[in-house]
Amino acid sequence: ARDLPIINFDPDNPELAEFVSETMEYLQASEVSLLELEKNPGAAEHLNEIFRCFHNVKGISGFMSLNDVNELAHTAESLMDQAREGKISFTGPVAQAAFEALDMLRDMAGRVEAAMNGAAYEIPGGYAELIQKLENPWAGGPAPQAPAHKPALERDSQTPPPADTQDIAAAADTAFQKARTNGSIKVNTSRLDQLIDSVGELVISNSMVMQEPEIRDTGNARLSRNVAQLTKITRELQELAMSMRMVSLKSTFQKMARLARDLSVKSRVPVEFTYSGEDTELDRNVVEEIGSPLVHMVRNAVDHGIEKPEERRAAGKPGKGRVRLRAFHEGGNVIIKLEDDGKGLDKEKILAKAESLGLIEPGAASDMTSREIFGLIFHPGFSTAEKITDVSGRGVGMDVVKRSIENLRGRIEIESEPGRGTTFTIRLPLTLAIIDGMIVTVGGERYIVPTIAIVESLRPDPGQLTTVVGKGEMLNLRGELLPLFRLYKLFGCASAKTSPDDALVVVIAGDGSSCALLVDELVGQQQVVIKSLGRAFDDLEGVSGGAIMGDGRVALILDAAGLVRAARSAK
Repeated sequence: ARDLPIINFDPDNPELAEFVSETMEYLQASEVSLLELEKNPGAAEHLNEIFRCFHNVKGISGFMSLNDVNELAHTAESLMDQAREGKISFTGPVAQAAFEALDMLRDMAGRVEAAMNGAAYEIPGGYAELIQKLENPWAGGPAPQAPAHKPALERDSQTPPPADTQDIAAAADTAFQKARTNGSIKVNTSRLDQLIDSVGELVISNSMVMQEPEIRDTGNARLSRNVAQLTKITRELQELAMSMRMVSLKSTFQKMARLARDLSVKSRVPVEFTYSGEDTELDRNVVEEIGSPLVHMVRNAVDHGIEKPEERRAAGKPGKGRVRLRAFHEGGNVIIKLEDDGKGLDKEKILAKAESLGLIEPGAASDMTSREIFGLIFHPGFSTAEKITDVSGRGVGMDVVKRSIENLRGRIEIESEPGRGTTFTIRLPLTLAIIDGMIVTVGGERYIVPTIAIVESLRPDPGQLTTVVGKGEMLNLRGELLPLFRLYKLFGCASAKTSPDDALVVVIAGDGSSCALLVDELVGQQQVVIKSLGRAFDDLEGVSGGAIMGDGRVALILDAAGLVRAARSAK
């Protein structure tokens, strides 16, 4: 049995935090190159990138006395060196061993970080076996040679040969200097959140000052200019503070590419996964939360959506399935689309399953649109999979997807065509701290409706209003009947306009359907800072938070999906 290295590092070393950060960056970059290299085993630039990753991690870990990390990185580096020199081909077991080394190094970096916080450091299970696999990926079989006609890859002139003790110190010094001189600093997220909260309070205070009659109606031109300049600086500071929370989707998309690759290998379904728009930026909290829904969606696309190669060829498709993930800006929001060219969703199976679960009445399918039918898959426990695998099929994924996206104040839509594939569209706000909303009044109260949820507003004609037995008041909007919900009934507002002829109707979309809200009037559009109402109001249907307005009063921010549910249940 192999003797494992002795753990001998100081968990109180302040440079360990830099090691963890640097190692994670190297591993993330090399994972992208590994995925590309698996598609094109002879790509010199990707081989060099992966070699540099293992080489740099080896150097820094040796300097930090992380002997186990150093040994694993050195063994993986030696394997990649053989591929660079053309001695072996980067396929099959070699590629799998490199991926496993990458995963274990990431695990080790996480264990080092935990050790810095007081946890006991232990070598991951399977360490010795992985070292042996890297030394001989073919498990006793002959090593496949690189094609004879292919010249050996030249060593990158910027990458030094395997390092000795002096090289280890030099590599570590180079890496840390790079981190210190790249024009950025690391800031604790709690401090950043405090900054955002303080800027939000500044915006509210500035708005309150602007509403004071002495300021609003002043005839002092100098005071007006100064106040206008203060407002301008406050707005710029707000935008700057918000931009500090914005991070790109690149890391998330790269994780999805790795996930699709692993699922493809495991399910023996060839899949070509591509992504674009990874530089699109979102609020840090949104990016952190969107990862889990995307994991479920990619799993379903590969495990359920893409057919077996023989089925695809029989249908006239390429044997390899295609899954595409992309992000882009649209209308002040970020759109994330996941598209596959698989078999699509089967409406008949969905409807049959929905009837068996009691989600719809028998015969109700004729009144449902395609979007409403596809939306049934978001119900908990809903699955049309013919068999349960260790990847999916238990019906515990898509309801999590929908709930997670709604918690981010976003919405998800499905489009599918039999035999052509399925497209999931996620629409998300740029940030969770500030919202664009339309201020409406009901009685003497003001409410904020997120603009992302508003379809249109109108003053209805008497002929557009009708009453349907069992459904209550309805609004006929270009042939579509929408439930008309009087907002003052939900919130108990007195002295509100009760006649639709005198009031306005705001049509909102949420929870896969639409409804019409009766309000007194529209005040205007405004950006507001979202404030939590506290745990006591977590279960309040139709309300997602509050905002302090310019006069110091609180306006409730309405939740479109909750309002639609409340409107339908109130009938």
